[in-house]
Amino acid sequence: MPIKHVVRIFERAYGADWQRHFKEINLFPFAAASIGQVHEAVLADGTRVALKIQYTGISNSIDSDLDNFKMLVDVLGVFPRGLYVEEIIRVSRIELHNECNYLREA
Repeated sequence: MPIKHVVRIFERAYGADWQRHFKEINLFPFAAASIGQVHEAVLADGTRVALKIQYTGISNSIDSDLDNFKMLVDVLGVFPRGLYVEEIIRVSRIELHNECNYLREA
């Protein structure tokens, strides 16, 4: 994500004075997460942390992406009968939505 976008995410999460929460923060990610990116930071109290930032709109795209995938699978017939594709998609939908919930993950 562009740094401007990262800063806007921090402003939404921590307020306009978001920088007061940190002694140090690296606005460039040091790692990728499956649905976001990870930034190094040191909190105001000196605690070293990793801040995981979710890509904007990722949570909203899960259902439409899986619905589109299901439509393609049905049209193309790429999976053999009996593979329970609908169950795979149902479980994937639940797991992906759970992964978007960073409070739950924490």
